[in-house]
Amino acid sequence: MSNFRKGLWLHHLGPFQTPDAVRAMVNRVREWGFDLLIPCVKLYDGWCDYHSRVGIVRPGWEEFDPLLVLAEEANALGLEVHPWSCVFVESLNPEGSALMQAHPEARAVKLTDRGPEPQGWACPSHQAARDYNVAICEEILENYPVQGMHLDYIRNGGFQIPEGCQCEVCRAAFREMTGAELTSEAFPGISQAAQNYVPLTRWRAAQVTEVVRRVHEAAAARGKVVSAAVFSNFPIAYFDQGQDWVTWAHQGIVDYLFPMTYIALPEVVGWWTECYVAIVKGTAPVWPGLCYFRDCLSVETMTEQIAAAKQAGADGVVIFEYTGMSDELARALQTF
Repeated sequence: MSNFRKGLWLHHLGPFQTPDAVRAMVNRVREWGFDLLIPCVKLYDGWCDYHSRVGIVRPGWEEFDPLLVLAEEANALGLEVHPWSCVFVESLNPEGSALMQAHPEARAVKLTDRGPEPQGWACPSHQAARDYNVAICEEILENYPVQGMHLDYIRNGGFQIPEGCQCEVCRAAFREMTGAELTSEAFPGISQAAQNYVPLTRWRAAQVTEVVRRVHEAAAARGKVVSAAVFSNFPIAYFDQGQDWVTWAHQGIVDYLFPMTYIALPEVVGWWTECYVAIVKGTAPVWPGLCYFRDCLSVETMTEQIAAAKQAGADGVVIFEYTGMSDELARALQTF
């Protein structure tokens, strides 16, 4: 039996409005030959698609808890589940976000000539934003029969580097670190080669890493694991997004890495995978995330991508996402 494993992201539970519909979907995923299902339960609009006591439950789930039905059915079929949380991304409409309603000051901002401009993100520098997202993961890990937790948008959003978010917390921290104001003038010359960029980058990455560490501690205490969807372009992800996923692996605070390798060219998938495997150095399994929609890419090309990833040393692949899947691709996947 091959040790090469396959996962599938499920972007939204909304189409499955009855318990039977959820069970049928889970059975279909298992029949396709997947080992891991990753259903999104906190989307980037802030709503929770499970019976949360931390966040705001999306209207329509009053009659049943879709995550509980999904997890129980998956367990019966031997299919692993990592519920997927879109961590720091938050819609500009706070209707579905308990975090933004309770702590509007935690929203990331950019300073413009017109004044502060809100961004569609919570800033990881705010303790409330970190605590909220850890609490979401803790309640899922505690209350649902799942094998792990999946972190996505586990980054700061970037915005315009080098200054990035200019909320009050970021500005105060930068002022304390450097004595300067957090504006473009603090980064003279080639901005990313300026001295002030060093402490700012490290500090921002540390805020994101704290959440990964705390979620991993919560998971490990329950005998569960943490997986993460990460940018493929490390180390750019580190200084542009505060996403230091190589350090997460080396420190043992993430158990699976799913670099989002969304490109049609199989040879590039192979080259990138070689880089992931080399830089992680065996500290965490690497499953490149591959993007497939049946109307956009041939099964032949997708099969070449999977083969390239496997040849380059990947431990598995994750397909984005359920709605794009086809029986033809499922048959091809079963050859790996």
